[in-house]
Amino acid sequence: FWLKLFSRGAAVKPLQLSPLATRVMKRAHDSEGGVAVMVPQSRATVLCCLCGVNITPNPTMMCVNCLKGEIDITEGIPKQMSLPWCRTCERYLKPPWTQCEPESRELLGICLKRLKGLQRVKLVDAAFLYTEPHSRRLKVKLTIQKEVTNGAVLQQVLIVEYVVQSSQCDDCKKTYTPHTWVAVVQVRQKVDHKRSFFFLEQKILTHDAHNKVHFITEKSDGLDFHFGHRSHAMSFRDFVNSTLTSRSKYARQLTSHDDHSNVFNYKYTINIELCPICRDDLVFMDRKVAKILGGVPKFMLTVKVGSNISLIDPKTLRGFDVSGIEYWRTQFQTACSRRHLTAFMVLSVELLDIDRDSRTAKHSVVGHRAFQLAEVEIAKMSDLGHNDIRHTVRTHLGMYLKEGDTVLGYDLETLNLPIHEELEDNDLTIVLVKKYYERKSNKRKRRWALRQLAKETEGKVDDEKKAEEFEEFQQDLEENPDLRRGVNLYHLPGADDAPPKPEEKDEELDEDEVPDVLLSELLGGLQIEEDLVEVPSGAHAPVPEDDEEAAEP
Repeated sequence: FWLKLFSRGAAVKPLQLSPLATRVMKRAHDSEGGVAVMVPQSRATVLCCLCGVNITPNPTMMCVNCLKGEIDITEGIPKQMSLPWCRTCERYLKPPWTQCEPESRELLGICLKRLKGLQRVKLVDAAFLYTEPHSRRLKVKLTIQKEVTNGAVLQQVLIVEYVVQSSQCDDCKKTYTPHTWVAVVQVRQKVDHKRSFFFLEQKILTHDAHNKVHFITEKSDGLDFHFGHRSHAMSFRDFVNSTLTSRSKYARQLTSHDDHSNVFNYKYTINIELCPICRDDLVFMDRKVAKILGGVPKFMLTVKVGSNISLIDPKTLRGFDVSGIEYWRTQFQTACSRRHLTAFMVLSVELLDIDRDSRTAKHSVVGHRAFQLAEVEIAKMSDLGHNDIRHTVRTHLGMYLKEGDTVLGYDLETLNLPIHEELEDNDLTIVLVKKYYERKSNKRKRRWALRQLAKETEGKVDDEKKAEEFEEFQQDLEENPDLRRGVNLYHLPGADDAPPKPEEKDEELDEDEVPDVLLSELLGGLQIEEDLVEVPSGAHAPVPEDDEEAAEP
């Protein structure tokens, strides 16, 4: 019919399509005449089988509202849950008990993990809804999807309410019983000072190695670190061994057991003995030990103590690094310590040139280029004005001394030592150790401060002696940049803004040569009232990596 009309040239009126139909133009070519044929196509609609509304056909033949009313994809998911929370340490039960901030990702993960039935649906989105902090309620808005009959996917929004239920974790329960700890690490050192413990304390704070410590007990001969798990104590032991030259012993004691379930409860004790050799100590090695260590001199000066012990010969600048294994195998002794130091006046300094490259690697100490060999003429400070006795000694402090300086050293002629015969054989009379800086006041007003661990004192502890030793440790940090390299120094707010007093101005004029810490080396964010004393935290964090280049005062 259409072909006849086109062939006769008759006018054809446009086809009037239904408003519900879709006008689709479909081109087809006739095999004979190549005539285009216009075929209208419409989109079919059906009625909902429940409410009778026109809808696009789907596998269920129901509209969206009817589908939601007939099928509930949230079935099996509880609308209200309880969330255990420890009121003492403010941790949530995951398990294990975990520290979380309010409305954090960690807390949201704990809520979703405790919710049952999420395995049968697809979770699209999850977020917290605002609730009053005092209401003890948490609301989580969930958007879920699930495939219903014949491939149809339905999406719904669900709100789950969590009731924060006060509870008590196992660690907090133990605090009300005699069994407050499971493992203890006892750190001891057989010396008459605590400079090594001050340095170890700063290394612990720097690397945050105390985050799993329950409490710390300070005793007259060392520190005790108490832990809730044996693995935490073992990790702390490894940290101490990597920081200072030490050795450890392990023991355990049975506290209770159950024969029926074969459960045994122990308390573990780890004893760590620090090396008694400290910085600036003069060590003595007999002939046998010197031969084992590679023919080193019998008397050497300690310049650094960390995981290794760095020694130097002040007469030749020959250095040697003794590992912890070699030390505990030989255990050479200390001939003199800081309490034997004597003050000398420098009269003249003559630098000496040596071939540094001629020494082998085995006899090169770390940082040996910081020393310069020199011949120094000195006189004892106590002899000035009484006699004219002078001494000419060779020392490694050539680049630090000048005429008129005061230097500290060991006067071996006046000391009563059990190795006096060995001193005569080596022609060793005076060993210079360090330059002395005269300070008008023992406790200078510094613009920096150190954090300290919160400790419980047990037994007799001399607080006055401890304060003097801590002041001496702070002076060592000012004088030795290598020592404060692994220590966090915090800038005191307002220390540079306050105008000095008149008497402090006179002291500053006299203390121009006293070394001080640069402002670029200080860290900010220290509050004197809160952060000057660091309280052991209960948060769980990994123990940092070991520091091989650690130094000990």
